[in-house]
Amino acid sequence: MTGVFIRSMKGIGEPVVIVACHTAAREPVLKLFDPAVSSSSPAMQITGSYYLEWSGTAEDAILIEWDGPDRIVPGCRVHSEVAFEMAPVQNRLLLDSPCYREGHGAE
Repeated sequence: MTGVFIRSMKGIGEPVVIVACHTAAREPVLKLFDPAVSSSSPAMQITGSYYLEWSGTAEDAILIEWDGPDRIVPGCRVHSEVAFEMAPVQNRLLLDSPCYREGHGAE
């Protein structure tokens, strides 16, 4: 799902903005903008190798799944698993709180 989306998230007063697009090399990218972290720079960015999927949950959380080497999101716990030996690593992150705000102050 590509485009610009506004979502609410549990534990955050203001909505966050999600931008899902592709790089020039056709890699999927998700950028999450949070006004409490920065009004102009993404609070979080994830790049997949071939796919990146995200969805909102009923509990006001955001589930992000992607493949590739981008396995670290500062302040957040990323779950990684390899289904097959030769397959790219699948990463899963459930944003049910603003974990990426760790170490960031409001502007």
